[in-house]
Amino acid sequence: MSRLHERELESRVRESAPELPPALLETLLHDAPDSLPARPASALSSSPSWRRLRPSWSLAASLVTVLAGGMLAWTVVHRAPPLPTGIEDRPVADTRPPGSASMDFTATVAPPHAADPQSGAGARQSLPSPAAVAAPRLPRPRPVAPVAPSVSLRAHTGAGLTASMLVEVTDSAGAALPGATVLVRGGPEPAVRITDEYGRARFPGLEAGRYRVEAALAGFSTAEAPVTAGPGRAHTIAIGLVPALEETIVVTSESPLLDERRVSVGATVSSSQPPSTGGSAEPNDQPYGDVFLRGYGVNPFVDTEDDALSTFGLDVDTGSYNIVRRYLEDGHLPPPDAVRVEELVNAFDYDDPAPRRGDFALRAEGAPSPWAPGARYYLLRLAVTARQVAAGQRRPADLVFVVDVSGSMAREDRLGLVKESLGLLLDELTGADRVALVVYGSRGEVRLPFTTDRQAIATAIERLEPGGSTNAEEGLVLAYDLAAREGRRDAMRRIVLCSDGVANVGRTGPDSLLARIATAVEEGIELTTVGFGMGNYNDVLMEQLADRGNGRYAYVDTLAEARRIFVENLTGTLQTVAAEARAQVAFDPRSVARWRLLGYENRDIADERFRDDTVDAGEVGAGHAVTALYEVKLQPGAERDRRALLGTLRLRWRPAEGDTFAESELAVRRSDLASSWGAGSRAFRLATVAARFAEALRGSFWARGADLDRLAEDARLLVAAGADEPREAELARMIARAAELRRRAAAAPPAGKP
Repeated sequence: MSRLHERELESRVRESAPELPPALLETLLHDAPDSLPARPASALSSSPSWRRLRPSWSLAASLVTVLAGGMLAWTVVHRAPPLPTGIEDRPVADTRPPGSASMDFTATVAPPHAADPQSGAGARQSLPSPAAVAAPRLPRPRPVAPVAPSVSLRAHTGAGLTASMLVEVTDSAGAALPGATVLVRGGPEPAVRITDEYGRARFPGLEAGRYRVEAALAGFSTAEAPVTAGPGRAHTIAIGLVPALEETIVVTSESPLLDERRVSVGATVSSSQPPSTGGSAEPNDQPYGDVFLRGYGVNPFVDTEDDALSTFGLDVDTGSYNIVRRYLEDGHLPPPDAVRVEELVNAFDYDDPAPRRGDFALRAEGAPSPWAPGARYYLLRLAVTARQVAAGQRRPADLVFVVDVSGSMAREDRLGLVKESLGLLLDELTGADRVALVVYGSRGEVRLPFTTDRQAIATAIERLEPGGSTNAEEGLVLAYDLAAREGRRDAMRRIVLCSDGVANVGRTGPDSLLARIATAVEEGIELTTVGFGMGNYNDVLMEQLADRGNGRYAYVDTLAEARRIFVENLTGTLQTVAAEARAQVAFDPRSVARWRLLGYENRDIADERFRDDTVDAGEVGAGHAVTALYEVKLQPGAERDRRALLGTLRLRWRPAEGDTFAESELAVRRSDLASSWGAGSRAFRLATVAARFAEALRGSFWARGADLDRLAEDARLLVAAGADEPREAELARMIARAAELRRRAAAAPPAGKP
């Protein structure tokens, strides 16, 4: 070929393919196969070596093809509209007939990962948010950018007006991640699925529109992406999760000499795990280590001429009863601070009639005290019973389960009992109820938003595993925020905390925790706390959180107790009848010389603040009954005057459906008292036996020298004379067990002596 022909060929090639920008050619050469010469852009355009090439006609044709393709790529890049930042399937014009070739496109979400060691940007770089979304992926110069979780979307056209999604969740190596929670927001209600053994979750029958897909799994960073679902399209979304950065703490301790567990359904779960302090025995001869309790003293007798008013907030908690039972069944006398008289008394059903109208029915009864030092001492029982609400008539509920999944929940299989307990509750909910799930270990995490999908909830609960520290603050803040932001205003918004109560990350006390969520409490979001486990257990936190959070506190050590709370008393647990309920008894000094309230020491309210509606009092659920016991000494002659007024019981509360406080009152007269303790009602005798037992356990001055063997016999006689009530028979066994343990303690030699 002559030099003239070479110049003509070069001229025609230049006219058909204008010179491309050097940056684009550099990028094309960078991504080209290694067999092509990696020359700069100038080498193709102006280098003298180009003019010395002697290519064949086939080489010339190849050059034309390469340069024309480069021009086409340049035009597409610069003239096409920019892609959105997130992952979005935008409808495009398509003139092909239905069912023809599919449209495929991919984008990425780029959360943090370690930088390439060759880049020189090591750990000093700050990490972006795990949900940060990068721009569409384009070829980039080396060094390679950090590896990140990815989200890819493939949309296929098809017939129909609804769309569907198949979400595939994998780890950074491409392995399927079963058990991941996938959430699709954007519809009338969030759709939730748990990935199967192949890491897949399907969402059929979606309406066309904009959605946000989120994927989360414990131990991994959360990834999310926006998606626009077109009508008749099937979207496949691949989400890659990377391990989350976690702090690991290694604790070494002495190995236990013996590791046994006794687990039985419906029975107490006990464990001989090594003490948390190391060694083989707890310090100070304590049966359990790291149990946090608080005593509130014992109410004294008060002369009516000094103070004739007794004011306190109502309380329906029962946690102390179950804790006392746990100690006794494990062979230990409970510490006095674990005993709250009112919680042992209110653990029983006294069959007090519900009101025919209004929120409450009031009742008074009493009899001479069989344990008092004088003839003029009487025991007085005041009963407050809330109206009942049929299960089918209760309001719908928005429940947020807050589950402690810290490492301590592995002890005694506490988390296993939590799962079984919540399973019982799920079976009792209706289609109008919604459930969300928040978990916390070292960090808090919203595992499930509000949903009615019972299978998704059950699966998410079953997959919970213990590990990490205990950041109760973050878990509760997330739960309250979720209930306030997404909870329905016409539904009962409840937080249900399941924990051993030992918070050790962030704020750890009830005052500081409740200060963070005070606004939500004022909005009517109630907190119910359910305690699990013994040893490494915080009774103080669980009881005070429920008190300040306008809810109730219960302790679960058996599945039977969980059934009592979440099945038999579910409506009362969920639906509050009265908020800020408080009682005041005004004793008549002409008939009553002195009085003493049994229990309620931590519920005391200043008398002058009875009608101060800013005072935090108690909450009472539908069908719940509250009993308060007084020991009174009558004035001389008052015991013979059946018309004598002993006092007036006043009740003040705010109805759950209103803002105006209401009051009710009942006159208590000598005619309400029986002639002897044995002549009193069965409910009266049962309540006073339970109170006497509690007073003896906590070492009350007024119960010194109590004969527990005689008290156990009184309890057995009540069981024999009445209906077959399992809890009453249990009380008789508990008293007999305490009597036996006291005898053993009295017979044991003093510490340090053989």
